[in-house]
Amino acid sequence: MSRRVLSCLFALTTSLAFAAGCDGVEQEVEDDGAVFLRPGSGGIWLNTSAIDAHMFAALDLKKGKHDGVRLDRVVVKQGNKFITVDNVKAVDGEIQAGQGSTSFFGQQLVGSKWELTLVAGAVETPATMWIASAVNSQGAWRYSFEHLDAQGNVATLCEPDADGSTTAVPIDDITVNAATGDVITRANTLYLACTSGAVGKAVTWGYTPWDITVDDFEASVRVVRADYCGNGQSWTTPGQPVQLQDAWGVNTFANASASTEAVWGINGARCLNQARLAGQGPVTCGGVAVPACASNVSLSTPGALVWSKNTL
Repeated sequence: MSRRVLSCLFALTTSLAFAAGCDGVEQEVEDDGAVFLRPGSGGIWLNTSAIDAHMFAALDLKKGKHDGVRLDRVVVKQGNKFITVDNVKAVDGEIQAGQGSTSFFGQQLVGSKWELTLVAGAVETPATMWIASAVNSQGAWRYSFEHLDAQGNVATLCEPDADGSTTAVPIDDITVNAATGDVITRANTLYLACTSGAVGKAVTWGYTPWDITVDDFEASVRVVRADYCGNGQSWTTPGQPVQLQDAWGVNTFANASASTEAVWGINGARCLNQARLAGQGPVTCGGVAVPACASNVSLSTPGALVWSKNTL
């Protein structure tokens, strides 16, 4: 991811809530790491979190089975003892845990143990992960979860992103359909969005789901992945540069004279001029080509949320 977008977007008001407006600041971004093939399914990873080969991203906070996992218990380290908490939640991208009238957050959650059951059909396997670090870097909370792999070695829950970070941003009350890319409201749910996956990357690009609607956040994730059809299929590869301007005032173009890639709505690209991946053939959705953008296209186009351009 471009350092220029970080220098622009990390002007914050609250935890992970990016301040609106980056006028005059260069903020070209790259979708490096946005596309991963899901082994065995031919789908696209929206997240990179897994314990060994068992992938999951969303935890049901009421101990229900969801996304191939059940969260059984969270134990917080306090001094020389561990305390089992009553509740866990995420507030504006920060994990908070409570036991009675006592609350734990920030660095207090480092060392906390998250006891899980990995569910694969009728097979249930216990597992434990822990928070190895919790960093409010320039206002953005990032958590690194670790676990022991099958060989007994310490491994990270998330794959490293382009900067080598294995952290995740916690998002409350959503789950994501890994096949279609749909972002779905789900109460009592904690989604761990690795910054190496598209959901976490959308947050690092400034699109914080606690500041925009779920539909708008889904649209931003589709922009990251060049999911023109809005059906979960990505049309890009890692490292392709793109610059953005959006209806929320988060990003503005570094080079407004550059050619248009696409204009995006809640269901993918409303129009497309030049696919992000150089040399790519026509983009079709269900056998129908995406319509070309008009010469006077802008964010004033009905239904437009994000306008993407190439960098030259």
